[in-house]
Amino acid sequence: QVRRDLGPCRNLDVNLSLARKRAEEAQAPAARAAWEALADDLSSQRSALLDHARRRIARHELTSFIARTQAVLATVDGNSDPLADMEDALHRSLTDWDEAYALAEKNRGADELHALRIAGKRLCYRAEILAEVGVASMKPMTKDLKGIQAALGDWHDRSVLLEFVAEFIRRPQFMEYHPDRASALLGQMEEEHKRSAAMIEEFLTQAPNLRKRWRRQTRGGARTRKVGTQ
Repeated sequence: QVRRDLGPCRNLDVNLSLARKRAEEAQAPAARAAWEALADDLSSQRSALLDHARRRIARHELTSFIARTQAVLATVDGNSDPLADMEDALHRSLTDWDEAYALAEKNRGADELHALRIAGKRLCYRAEILAEVGVASMKPMTKDLKGIQAALGDWHDRSVLLEFVAEFIRRPQFMEYHPDRASALLGQMEEEHKRSAAMIEEFLTQAPNLRKRWRRQTRGGARTRKVGTQ
């Protein structure tokens, strides 16, 4: 819940950084001015957005959270094998990732790619835990997943930036008073779309080979411990 409350602030900060970077990279004066104007607008929103997030976070009851955590811990079966439980959770996440990938590969839509990013995040967390406790076969899988998540994260950030740009251009009288900046931003949006499409196509092309490698690594269970691990 706290993460969701801070999400808009995170998106704004990412887009503010991207807008400033685009302004520095822009060759045409109109494009540079357009990105700088967008960055100024985003910067002006930051204080109010952060105050709103702080008010929402302040509503969360820490004592209630602690009580819920204790209740969950009390239900844990002390006789169960935690490593086996983690391996089962990993395989469930792997199945979810396979299903999300199949949909994303077929449709390549924003919803499908977002679902794949979330499935990959959960899978990566579980692979990291297993790698940390000594399952050596999880280390290369974790490395692959981090690369995938970085690519999908870049896609997500670029998508959010395009939403901000589109909203900025649609503002009353912007195109009337700043047609050169509006035209420059529209051209930049087209370039961003092309970069996103190329990046996603490259990732989706490489993913099946990565998945085959993971299948070999996890075949027969993930219990290949490091030498010296108890």
